Amino acid sequence: EAELAAGTDALQARLGAGVELLADGAPCSAALERASLTEEDGARVQLRYGCPASPRALTVRLPLLAGLAFGHRHIAQVERADGEPVADLVLHRGAPEASAELPAGDGPAGAPPPPPVGAYFRLGVEHILSGIDHLLFVLALLLWSALMLASRSTTTGAGSKVR
Repeated sequence: EAELAAGTDALQARLGAGVELLADGAPCSAALERASLTEEDGARVQLRYGCPASPRALTVRLPLLAGLAFGHRHIAQVERADGEPVADLVLHRGAPEASAELPAGDGPAGAPPPPPVGAYFRLGVEHILSGIDHLLFVLALLLWSALMLASRSTTTGAGSKVR
């Protein structure tokens, strides 16, 4: 935490160039609100953006992903000014840009947005395919399943063969 606090200016500069928010295509200005460490080796960074007008759509771009390892995944939560969530966006090197439509009006946002299940599923598949240990585990599961099915289809409870 102290290391993050000491590097606030450098973090602000890096994020200012590496995290972009566009409101209906117009750039918004960013201010670092807070940064903290998460469990394991992650970090949570909260930015507040000022946009020129009340937008109908927001686009998040992460040029900083080009300089990070391929496996980095980032979740951007778009919130209204009152803190109500509007969308959760999953960004990674293969998809460094995502957009969200904003609800019209200033009333309550209603139900929270659904999680981006399709994006999470695709990331899971990419994660499995990215490591030999993951592939070997999947292969072992398939082999075990095939052996179990083969033993069930060839032997009955009395031990007689079925063809």
